[in-house]
Amino acid sequence: MSSRDEFTTVVIKKLLQPIGLYDRYHSRFESQGYDCEEDLCMLDESDLDQMQIKNPTDRCEILAAAKTYCRSGSGEVYHWLRQFALEKYHSKIVQLGYDSLRKCKQIVKVDDFMDEVEIMIPGHRKRIARMIEKLKEGNVRITEPEEPLGVGSWIKPEALSNAKHEFLCIKAAVGSPEEDSMYIQKSFLIDTGSDVVTLQPEIVEILGLNIIRTVTSHGVHSTVEKQLYAGVFKIKDIELEIEKLLFADEGRTSCLPFY
Repeated sequence: MSSRDEFTTVVIKKLLQPIGLYDRYHSRFESQGYDCEEDLCMLDESDLDQMQIKNPTDRCEILAAAKTYCRSGSGEVYHWLRQFALEKYHSKIVQLGYDSLRKCKQIVKVDDFMDEVEIMIPGHRKRIARMIEKLKEGNVRITEPEEPLGVGSWIKPEALSNAKHEFLCIKAAVGSPEEDSMYIQKSFLIDTGSDVVTLQPEIVEILGLNIIRTVTSHGVHSTVEKQLYAGVFKIKDIELEIEKLLFADEGRTSCLPFY
């Protein structure tokens, strides 16, 4: 098995094995190209459609696992090596404990390191030495593995059930900046054309949000004055203070600006 195949197996197994679906679906992930960590942490309903995964329970479990899937340091090392056609040494390097670029940057005795990894080809030794030197010079960006803040899905919100197309939505909660505020869970439509969050009047009333100021809202068909409210937006366990919450018209869906 090549280093590429080994790494593909590892990243797919990391997603599917804990939920008992590796044997059932790993070949579909591999054949359809869902074989790198960046793909797996951003899986959505359309990806499962592409792989012909139809069982509702399996779909839910896979998407739930994808939400908590994080890029690994060893994956970062693999892609670093692959840029220079040296991914064949990935497994050995990780086995020796160099499982992140930050650790590779700390290598002092480069010749001893290459002997440990059994890199004996002169050209490869010279290439590895240059790569480590560039790491130390700061010419390679080193990032810590990140977990997505939230994962959306393409659906038709309740207020837009008769719409022709689906919209990108994300589940989140909104509350008041006041201490011990209650939160209301909703599905928010991602809106790239807005710089405020919109809410239905009844939610603003239930939360008791405080008015910041009145603004003029320019719509497609009319221009009206609306109030801005202060609030807190919560995705998973992360709270984001929102300086502007727009009081929405009756019947409109809740919207979240995209940055």
